[in-house]
Amino acid sequence: MTIRREQIVWLIGVVIIGVIIALPAIQGYKPKLETDAGLLHVMNTEYHFRVIARRAPAQKAFDAARASANRVGALMSVYLDRSQLSMFNASKAGQEIQLDDQIMDVLRASRVIYDDTDKTFDVTIQPLIQLWRTAGKNKSLPDSDALTAARAESTWADIELHDNSAIKTSDTATVNLGGIAKGYAIDKAVSAMQTCGVENAAIEIGGDLRCIGPGLDGNGWVVRVQSPFDNDVRIAGLYIRDAAVCTSGNYERQRIINGKKFSHILDPRNPTRTYSAEYPASVTVIAPDAMTADAWATALSVLGKVGLKLLNAKKHDGIEAMIVVGTSAEDCEMFSTKGYEKLLIDEK
Repeated sequence: MTIRREQIVWLIGVVIIGVIIALPAIQGYKPKLETDAGLLHVMNTEYHFRVIARRAPAQKAFDAARASANRVGALMSVYLDRSQLSMFNASKAGQEIQLDDQIMDVLRASRVIYDDTDKTFDVTIQPLIQLWRTAGKNKSLPDSDALTAARAESTWADIELHDNSAIKTSDTATVNLGGIAKGYAIDKAVSAMQTCGVENAAIEIGGDLRCIGPGLDGNGWVVRVQSPFDNDVRIAGLYIRDAAVCTSGNYERQRIINGKKFSHILDPRNPTRTYSAEYPASVTVIAPDAMTADAWATALSVLGKVGLKLLNAKKHDGIEAMIVVGTSAEDCEMFSTKGYEKLLIDEK
């Protein structure tokens, strides 16, 4: 795979981590809808999105997409004390908490993906996340006993899911949907735009991206995958149509404690495994929807090459991935599923 620099003709999603949309310059083409949503917040993330389509009332589509994405954040953010998820986290063991259908959808999907990913995608590790957040602020490394204790405070065994409610069986059980809710917010925004008649569009939130339609030239959307070592270098080009792309990596949000770098990525199965070098430098996942791509990108950041074997199983048709392993552009290697290779643009 050749690493090369690309000139970006048209950028969608100004605050992008890992993936960039490159649109062809089409002479004489003027889309009827081109709306930049500006700076918004979903799940404590700042982002831009732009809607492009041939037929749709611009303001209606813009407002519907923005409202749908923001509603997900309002329901599921652990940074908002009054969100439904925060109220569930604050509840006592044995209390049945009524939850919005969207939260229930994400919780059920999270439970399925937890099983499919060998328990590496686990939304119940909020106490462990909070412990590391505090450690980063205090510049003090948590010891192995504290990490193990935090992991034991909350597991899927402590949470019961019902038709439209959930019950904690332990006071300390808490959930963080940050690894899946941004993707879900994109999917809800896309659905809202489609209801308004949008045919071609791309929405990005914090590195997660979903494209619908055949692209402006009918051949698909061109997605460039960014190098984890150099923001100006693209390591792959992909043709995407009606699919989502998510890139995650240990370069995104590192903590520096006592002069050492620690990844924001955590292994739920082994809470003391924290060094950035133990994880792939980056993971790119293509899936039919952004929620699935978002969650699998997190899981593969823990699993590494072993996770590609899971995806090559027929059980996971429709999900493709590429991982970059190494610490620099000079020593890195790239590995991918067979289906991923079919999406590559031949740039010879």
